[in-house]
Amino acid sequence: ICPGRYLGSRSVWIGIARLLWAFNIGPGLDDAGNPIPVDPYDCTSGITSEPYPFPVSITARSEAHAKTIRNAWNAAQS
Repeated sequence: ICPGRYLGSRSVWIGIARLLWAFNIGPGLDDAGNPIPVDPYDCTSGITSEPYPFPVSITARSEAHAKTIRNAWNAAQS
């Protein structure tokens, strides 16, 4: 049994929670501004299946969120 499994699980949870706190994540938009549907079954086959590329929109939830993200990025770079 991996002794770091709890740390790993919590690290993934914190990462996901931070992404959901910081960003609006949604489908990409076509030229008319309509959402482009994503086919959840459009994936590679095999043991390591993964989705094919699809359009997505990822934006900061607000200017305050964007500022916090930039500050955290700058702190991580130094």
